[in-house]
Amino acid sequence: MLLLARLWPIIVIPTVMLIPVVWISWDRIELDVAHNVKASLSGHEDWAQVETFHRGRDVLLLGQAPQPEAILQAKHLALSAEGVRRVDFAGTVAKTPAELQITFDDGKVSLTGVLASQSQVDLVVRGARAVYANDDIDNRLTIDSNRKHLPSLTDLFETGKNAGTKLQLVLNGDSLVLSGQVIQAEQQKNLGRIFTNTFIGEIDNQLEIIELEHKLCIDQINALLSDPRLNFASGNAAIPDRGQPLLRQVAEIVRKCPGAEFEVLGHTDNSGAQNY
Repeated sequence: MLLLARLWPIIVIPTVMLIPVVWISWDRIELDVAHNVKASLSGHEDWAQVETFHRGRDVLLLGQAPQPEAILQAKHLALSAEGVRRVDFAGTVAKTPAELQITFDDGKVSLTGVLASQSQVDLVVRGARAVYANDDIDNRLTIDSNRKHLPSLTDLFETGKNAGTKLQLVLNGDSLVLSGQVIQAEQQKNLGRIFTNTFIGEIDNQLEIIELEHKLCIDQINALLSDPRLNFASGNAAIPDRGQPLLRQVAEIVRKCPGAEFEVLGHTDNSGAQNY
């Protein structure tokens, strides 16, 4: 015990003095590692923040990655830096905008794109069902949890259905691209104004103005009207259901021929008794 009492200053004092030296040396290593990693990331993955405090040669990356692939690239670059032993990521990944494409055509609506959740898909489909029958809705929406939520779609389906022409709406984030064909500049402006009132966000109106030539209007309508599916049933003034799609095509051509005049006529056939 006497020997130990005499030796403890020799053992303890150098050890205590060594601790600051080791700490200073380890701190220097961490600073060098952080500097090397930042140099490797610079100009490539500048979003990444580097943390090495009390981690030695292990590096922690923070920040918001623009996409999951950027995390892998940042970790790869960090590992290539001199002195790095291990790289971990504790940041977040930025959400990408939802994508939704709505096509209105011939009394039907088609839904494609990628949304943030099933509840978002259900919300869009409910909006379509409020205006269209289930058989008239083609739903091809998929889900990606890393997508942002959609902006308001209030009255969007009602507006699209009442437009009276084939339309395509493409939503990407907070912007809406409106495309399709209309017959007059006034209709183009009106539809743009209507969608502005029903969509919260930026609208890019790319509607194309077309107008069929007079003779082409006549030829197309005569070709449709010659189809037997447009004949009345015997003893009935109603056109059967199988002829309704043709009638919609006739209406579409009429809308594309604003300068033409049309006369709607009908006649009886020779079936039935004389006094019928």
